[in-house]
Amino acid sequence: MNRAHESSKALGDMGSGFDRARGSSDRARESFDKTTGSSNKLKSGWDRLKGAGSALVQVGSSIATAMVPVAAAFMKANGEATKLADEYNVIKNLQETGGDSPRAARRNTREIQAENRRLSLRYGVDQNELARGSEQLLRRGYSGQQDLAAHKYFLQAARATNEDYNSIVNSAAPMLEQFGYKSRAGNSVRRMSKYTEMF
Repeated sequence: MNRAHESSKALGDMGSGFDRARGSSDRARESFDKTTGSSNKLKSGWDRLKGAGSALVQVGSSIATAMVPVAAAFMKANGEATKLADEYNVIKNLQETGGDSPRAARRNTREIQAENRRLSLRYGVDQNELARGSEQLLRRGYSGQQDLAAHKYFLQAARATNEDYNSIVNSAAPMLEQFGYKSRAGNSVRRMSKYTEMF
């Protein structure tokens, strides 16, 4: 019986060994399942992060693409503004060369610039074009005051005939000179306006 008891005890010990092994196996499986779950969560989080990063890259690309025309427009506007500033500098220098004092030339240039801005907004003509017309008149020997007086009427004639503003300046200025209106007007804005309006 002793032997049977020992066998029975050995079988019982073996059974409890199997139970411990099964418990260890179950715990290992649970640990593995938890690790797999954590890994899946990590992968899911990583995928979401990657998707968000891709979305940000796409937004950045869209913004960059949209900014190209804005940058081009800014560069064009900057170039136009620079040309206009240069044109007004030429106008001021032509007046000084024509005999106006530097102070009078600066004052006349500011007035011409303000008038060009006003006429540009009213008639929709580019300020650079108006400034080029002023330069043409000053090169023909007109004073800053005469240019200021003639501007509006030359522009109205250009709009009425649907011709280029500078073409009107180049054709009307010689007529004013030929009929002696330029010399009769002198530096009087009112007389020059009157004579220019007649054309």
